[in-house]
Amino acid sequence: MSAVIEKASPLEIGCWIEGHRGRYVTSELVWRAANRGFEIDDDDRRALEAYEAGDESIVWDGQDCDVYDWVVDLADDAEVWMNENVAPEGHAFGWHDCEFFLWTDEEWAQNAY
Repeated sequence: MSAVIEKASPLEIGCWIEGHRGRYVTSELVWRAANRGFEIDDDDRRALEAYEAGDESIVWDGQDCDVYDWVVDLADDAEVWMNENVAPEGHAFGWHDCEFFLWTDEEWAQNAY
């Protein structure tokens, strides 16, 4: 069964995840995407919880797995999913100065490095 996808409104433009969260910005992105309909499974939840607890690895399918790599890969997938499913027309999500924003396409063009 598919999750209900919650689209963003152009009124939600701005910073969605602040940089003061440090390394936890990646897991925060995944959780926020999941709250909007991005599907994660129990193994993903376990990896996210381990990452947030500071664990370096978990045993998955009989092997040690690096939770940092797992969560970073999930965050990359979540960002793509947010842009394809949540961002309003003419807007995009992305990282700028270690923070995660929803901006208009014009704002992204102006703030490109």
